Amino acid sequence: MVRGQDHSRIYRHPRRWIRFVYKDLNCNSCTNLAKQGFAVFPISYRPAPETDFLEKLEDIASASHWIRTYQDKYPIDWNRAFLARDSAGGTLTLYMTAIERSSEFAEAFGIKQSGLARRR
Repeated sequence: MVRGQDHSRIYRHPRRWIRFVYKDLNCNSCTNLAKQGFAVFPISYRPAPETDFLEKLEDIASASHWIRTYQDKYPIDWNRAFLARDSAGGTLTLYMTAIERSSEFAEAFGIKQSGLARRR
């Protein structure tokens, strides 16, 4: 879902910390944002109890690396990109932001930075 160059949003799915039945709960949110001109990358992660907190961060880091690898294929101003989410996804977004912005934090968690937080 990519439109325009003005806004970009990387959106995390809320999965809570435990497993529950869901079916693309944020599809409408992502679609509505895309209709408003945002480029939306809906990122998901494996739910508990399949994974622990660190494995969820690794899932998000993997998606972030994919976005970084293919970012030039999208007409986006990456200097205006931001992350957004709520609930458990908000917590993971906070940690991933810290990982992207601090090499010491990334090292402490053993997660490689994608470079998405660096201004181009």
